[in-house]
Amino acid sequence: MLFILFVGCSNDTNSSIEQNIVPNEKRAQGYSLGLYNSNSTIEAERSFHIKDEIFEKNIIFTNKTNQDRVFILLVFDNGKQRNFKIHDNDMRYFRFTLAKNQSETIPVKIEGITDGFHATNFIILKNPDEVVTDSNTLAKADSLSQTYNIRVNLFKNLDKIPMERPQQVNSEKLKEARIDGIFVGKQGDAYKALLQTEDDNLRFNVLYGNLSEESIDFYIVSLVDWEQVNINRNQNIYDKLAKGENKKITVSIDNKKNGKVMILFMLTNPFSPLPDDNPYTASPNASFKVKLID
Repeated sequence: MLFILFVGCSNDTNSSIEQNIVPNEKRAQGYSLGLYNSNSTIEAERSFHIKDEIFEKNIIFTNKTNQDRVFILLVFDNGKQRNFKIHDNDMRYFRFTLAKNQSETIPVKIEGITDGFHATNFIILKNPDEVVTDSNTLAKADSLSQTYNIRVNLFKNLDKIPMERPQQVNSEKLKEARIDGIFVGKQGDAYKALLQTEDDNLRFNVLYGNLSEESIDFYIVSLVDWEQVNINRNQNIYDKLAKGENKKITVSIDNKKNGKVMILFMLTNPFSPLPDDNPYTASPNASFKVKLID
């Protein structure tokens, strides 16, 4: 399927994939994201039973706005960032630039898939190097944390999703439900956004909430300069939220590389099935980006 986000008005000049966009979306402004087979047809399935250790699909991402943009593609597998290949080049993340009304076809290949279940997210963000540090412009910070996601379930020599779940983190339930998604807050004032820090130890509050009508579970992962780093000495954190529930934890981030940008992702519903009749689940949430000052 192809998704159009941030709908508005615009003129469309890109004809390479327009035949796959429904008519009332052809004048939309925003970004479209689709999963395609090698023969340029839309891939409708999101659950794949595989025998070998390779998964290959084309991701087509279109900038249907009136501005040139830079984007970054990341891949996560069961709450762990993983390498992938594009045109036989091994990479941890993929940066690309799109002019207005232009598309990028990204032939993604994942190798070394082990036996078992793999909840795999392909996440794209815009303007990865841009960080908002003014607390008066949180709307822009929120825009920069918008995720564009394709989720697939891969089963290698396995028929169904395992019943086992990771151990939940020891978190504090909050009385108020003010957060939907994930929020990085300052110590001492949890609801004040942490947008920049000189702290080498990177210790802060993380608030997360669920204002939807369904309960969710999720991994929380942390990245510095778009590479996953440990959070509370673990590769990721696992937790659950009932509808209308908010929680808080205090975390520390391994920042040995002294990077420039930190971001946290909430990878939602990692064990949800993606059947052919309803092959979608809630999209991941990203925190505001935090500028790391030397």
